[in-house]
Amino acid sequence: MGSGGGGSTTTTSGIPEWARPYLEESLAEAQRTYRAGELSQVATLPEQGLSAQERLAQQAIEGTGIYDTSAQVERQLRNLQGQQMAGASAANALGSARSERAMQSALADKAYDIAQARKTEAAGGAGALRDVDTARQAELQKQLDLPYTGLSRVFGFYGSPAVGTQQTSTDSGGK
Repeated sequence: MGSGGGGSTTTTSGIPEWARPYLEESLAEAQRTYRAGELSQVATLPEQGLSAQERLAQQAIEGTGIYDTSAQVERQLRNLQGQQMAGASAANALGSARSERAMQSALADKAYDIAQARKTEAAGGAGALRDVDTARQAELQKQLDLPYTGLSRVFGFYGSPAVGTQQTSTDSGGK
């Protein structure tokens, strides 16, 4: 007859003894760098670049600065008017109602095309201005998140798989 009996299993988990000194040293270093603020740093955006981009965007919206094309527009319209007058003169129609109407129509079409291009340019400036605002908002959010980011990094060290675990099982009991 065999004897049977209950048994028990004990499982322990934790840091392996061989890893404890390394872990303690690493965690102490993580705490030191957190307290020193080194885990809560963020690279900032250069304000000069954002300000320059903002100025260019504003110029594009307003049609000023490098986006001021008024002299070019005037030259294009005068050239077109000259071409129209030369064509009318060659056809002996200079001063006729029909040639005047054709010239006015050509000038109006050209002015419309220029206005459409100007709208597109202004819309691009508005988009660039929005990008500047988005970059500034993201930068501000990073600054506001610094304490959480630093703590998250410290606690990441505590739960790191590099810390390791140790599990042992023992069975006791008889047959």
